[in-house]
Parts: sequence; C-alpha cells; structure tokens
Amino acid sequence: MSKTFKCRHCRRWCKRNPRIKGVQKYCGSRECQNARKKKWDHDQRLKNPDYRKHRRTSNQRWRDKYPGHKYQKEYRESHPDYCKENRRQQVSRNQNRQTPAIPPKIVKTDALTSESVALQGLYVLLPYKKAVKKTDTKKIVKTDALIVQIVAGTGFTGGLFPNSS
Repeated sequence: MSKTFKCRHCRRWCKRNPRIKGVQKYCGSRECQNARKKKWDHDQRLKNPDYRKHRRTSNQRWRDKYPGHKYQKEYRESHPDYCKENRRQQVSRNQNRQTPAIPPKIVKTDALTSESVALQGLYVLLPYKKAVKKTDTKKIVKTDALIVQIVAGTGFTGGLFPNSS
C-alpha cells in the first residue's frame, strides 16, 4: 500500500494515517474533514429515508427551542450601531430598487407611425454611408449588415427598370 494519497478536497498529496483502516481519501485538515462530513451527510440524505426523517425532526425540535425571531430581536437590541448602519444602507437599497437604470435607446421607438408610412409609391433602396471626410465613406455598422436609405419619389424616368411592356 502506498504511503501517500491525494486528498479529494484540497488535492494535495498527503501522508497516510496508519490508524485509518481501509482507503484514506481526505487529509486531516479541518476544512477537508468538514468537506468529508458534508459529503457523507449529503449522501445519507439522498439514500437513507430514515436518516432524512431523523434530520428533519431534529432540525424542527431545534427551531422550536431556538426561534429565529427571538435571536434576531436580541441581536438588534445588543448591536444598536449595526442596526443604525443597516437602516441607512436599506434606504439606499430601496432608492436603487425604485429607480431602475434605464439603458440608452439605440433606436427611436416612435419614429415610424402608421400615418407617416406611404403605402404606395416607387422607392429606391441605396446603401447608406456615413461620410467622415469628404473623400472617406464608412458604414455605421458591420459590413455584412444592410442599411438602406428609402427615398420616396414620383416621376422616375428610365434606367431603373427595363421596359416591361
């Protein structure tokens, strides 16, 4: 049998305890032992209905014996500075909750209304380019996105459509 093992919690190589019979999986540090006990308790609650029932009744008896509201009341009475600071912070939290941060609008939501839409007409779709300098033109968004400028017009003559008659 090997003289060392790798702890399942802290992942360090440790010397085996010769007093432990069988395979040692956790080292002797308090944190690792607590992790071992927590895992055992979790496994027992999943597998063993009697253990689960016993834990539930035991916890209920403890809650009946030590009610939470009494503990909180006693704590607040014995820590007035904490209560004062907590009240001040709660006012700030309430204000933050009441005024949510409104993200800036990227697009004007009411720009297009049913009254302003021309239902009939001839439209020319042209790529919209933003001119940084007179000679330089750049698109506003990604190059694979299509941004068009819609120009309503009447009386376009020739060039757009082949003679369809």
